[in-house]
Amino acid sequence: MAKVKLSYDQIAEKMVHKYEDVHHGKMMSSPALVYNNKVFAFYYGDSMVFKLGKDYDIRRHGEIKYEPLNPFKNKAPMLAWFVIGYDAVTHWDGLAEAAYKIMKEVFTVDLKV
Repeated sequence: MAKVKLSYDQIAEKMVHKYEDVHHGKMMSSPALVYNNKVFAFYYGDSMVFKLGKDYDIRRHGEIKYEPLNPFKNKAPMLAWFVIGYDAVTHWDGLAEAAYKIMKEVFTVDLKV
C-alpha cells in the first residue's frame, strides 16, 4: 500500500508543479487533485480514481481493467469515475493528464455559454 500512495504522491506533485491551476484537495477523506474547486483524480485504497466522463473510451490508453466508482451501498455506481488499480500504475500519469484536460475543457465551455 505504501508504494501505491507513493505513486499517487509523485503524480500529484508533478501535476501541481506542471499546472498552476491544479491544487491538492480531498475527496471522501482521501488526497485528491483539484481544478477550479472540482476534483478530477484521487487516491482511493490501492487505486487511483479519475473523472473522465461516462462516455470516455478508456481503451485509448491500452487494455486497462477498471471499475466505476461505487462508494455507496444503496446507490448506483458513479459511471463518470474510473477506478484504476495499481496493476495499471503505468497508465495513471496519462489518465491524470486526460482527466485534467477534460475537466478544464468542461469549465471553459461552461464559461463561454
